[in-house]
Amino acid sequence: MLRKEQKLMRLFGISLGIMMGLASPAATQSFDVPAGCQGFLTVQQQVCRVKHYFTCEGDPEGHRHIHTHTADGLIQHMVIDSHFNWVLVDFVGHARRFEVPNNVVGNDSLSILQRDGIYRFDDPLYDVMGDQRHAVRWIGANELTGQSRIIDGVQMLEVTHLSDFYDASGAIYAHYDAVQLLWPEYGLFLSWSWVDQGSGEMLFDRPIDLIFPGEPGFDQATPRYGCDALMSGLDQPDHAPFRHVAEFVSAGAKPRVMTAIPTLGPAPTGASFITGDQ
Repeated sequence: MLRKEQKLMRLFGISLGIMMGLASPAATQSFDVPAGCQGFLTVQQQVCRVKHYFTCEGDPEGHRHIHTHTADGLIQHMVIDSHFNWVLVDFVGHARRFEVPNNVVGNDSLSILQRDGIYRFDDPLYDVMGDQRHAVRWIGANELTGQSRIIDGVQMLEVTHLSDFYDASGAIYAHYDAVQLLWPEYGLFLSWSWVDQGSGEMLFDRPIDLIFPGEPGFDQATPRYGCDALMSGLDQPDHAPFRHVAEFVSAGAKPRVMTAIPTLGPAPTGASFITGDQ
C-alpha cells in the first residue's frame, strides 16, 4: 500500500515536465515527448515492450496518448478517451490503423464495468489499410473476474476481454480473447495476455514496472525485459482464463507465441454501413 501511495504522490506532486532517466548503456534510447505534450507514466512490459503515456495541449479533455516501443522502436500510437474508448489505434510502419468516425462519442464504459461487472460494446470503426478505408464493427465485452493482481505495488482488477471484428457483410474477420488489468484510479487498461483465436497465436505480456515522472527510467524508450526470450519461447502465466484455449490443447496443437503486433487478418470487404458523419 505504501508503494501505491508513494507513486500517487509522485504522479500528482511532481511536475509532468520533469523527466530524469537512468544512467544507461549507449544502446538505450530516450523517449522524447512530442511538442506540446506531457508524459505521466511509463510501463515496462514483460515481453520486450515499453509504453509511454502522455497528454497533449489542444486535445479534448480526458484524451490520452500511448506510444508502444519494442527494441526496434515505435510500433503503435494509440489515442484513448477518459474511459479508454478508442479514438485512434495506429500500427506504425504497417500502414494499418483503426479510426473512430467523427460522429461517434465514447460512453462511460469503465463506470459501467465497475458498476455492473461487465461492459458489452458494439462500436463502429474504420479499418484503414494504406489507401483502403473499410467501415467495420467491433463487438465484444469486458468482464471483471473478481480477482486482482499487484503490479509494482499497485492493486489492479483482472478483466477478461472478448473481441470480434465484423466486416460490412456481417462476417467475422478477426476474433480475440484477452486478459487485461484495470487501473481504476487512472482509467487505464494494462495488457496481460492475448489470444488470436484464428491463428492460435498467444501473447503473454504483463506489466512489470510502473514508472512516474522523476523516477529513473521514466524517459527510457528501450525495453528492459524479455527481448532475448522472444526467439526461444516464453513462459505461460499462472492461469489462462480464456474460453477456447482448451480447444488448442485438446487438438494437440501448440500455440505459437506472438512476437509482433497481433495480426488482424485481411482487410474486410464490402460497402460501408456506418451512417452519419464519415
